[in-house]
Amino acid sequence: MRSTSEVPIFWTQEYLLSQSGSVYLGGVDQALGRVTTEASEIDKSEYLVLFGVKEELVTVPARAPYGGAWPRSDGGDLQRALTIFIHEVAERFSTKKFEFVFPAQGFLDDVFNEQIEALKSFGAKELYTDLSQGILVNDWDCQKLSKGNRKKLRQFSEAGGVVRKAEFHELATVYEIIQTNRANIGVSPSISLDQLQKSFTSMPHAYSSWVAELGNSIAAVSVSLRVKPDNEYVYMWADNLEFRNYSPVVALCEGLLKQMKVEGVKILDLGISSLKGEVNENLLRFKSNLGAESFAKTTLTLDFD
Repeated sequence: MRSTSEVPIFWTQEYLLSQSGSVYLGGVDQALGRVTTEASEIDKSEYLVLFGVKEELVTVPARAPYGGAWPRSDGGDLQRALTIFIHEVAERFSTKKFEFVFPAQGFLDDVFNEQIEALKSFGAKELYTDLSQGILVNDWDCQKLSKGNRKKLRQFSEAGGVVRKAEFHELATVYEIIQTNRANIGVSPSISLDQLQKSFTSMPHAYSSWVAELGNSIAAVSVSLRVKPDNEYVYMWADNLEFRNYSPVVALCEGLLKQMKVEGVKILDLGISSLKGEVNENLLRFKSNLGAESFAKTTLTLDFD
């Protein structure tokens, strides 16, 4: 079996317990030909799958940005494991339709590219390809920023701005800034403050929040998650609208990258810049101006008979 430390966070019991709703962590037991969602049985399984069920649709994953079948050991029979998962879950939940959202290219391609091909051999079709963006930490320096962002970074520094890790008691303020920022564009955060605090409490080693500060005010905030030792996923970030003229997210990004380099993180994942295959050009440009590169992220659909 692979060591526990090698299992990315989205395939762990602790992540499952931090979520709410119809979310399950299934363990595929190839010897018995079954899928178990019992915590005590998971450790005997060869593959782990985080999934959700809503009406007649099974989504892999649920309440996470990407998923698939995580192999707990080398040499497992992937096609058999996927077959067991699809048949067992379809029967248990009386459903016939599955959607699989895979990580972007560059995230353990040796594990997930094989799964994409295996599912296509079962008849799965590509539903859409999204555009995910990330920064290669060791290749990044300030010259990767756009000219305008380098200017904003200097202005923030000259104004006495600093970037630091947020304290737990500041999460309410962090959340309020994110909520206000989202409301400004007509959307809401995908998680409640209570759920966010629960995640920090249950997984303090994985979740972190950072703030860009000007004087006694917080100008920008982020919430990120250590998916695995060399990968940090920026789950949410936002600027305080009062300080938008400083573009404080630029300074926040630089501060995050400096810390990630110290901690041995290789990629800062900024998430998708598209939705169901439709590119958000403004978001794409914003992340590209921070020095992010683009990676394809595949979603497959499978109608099971």
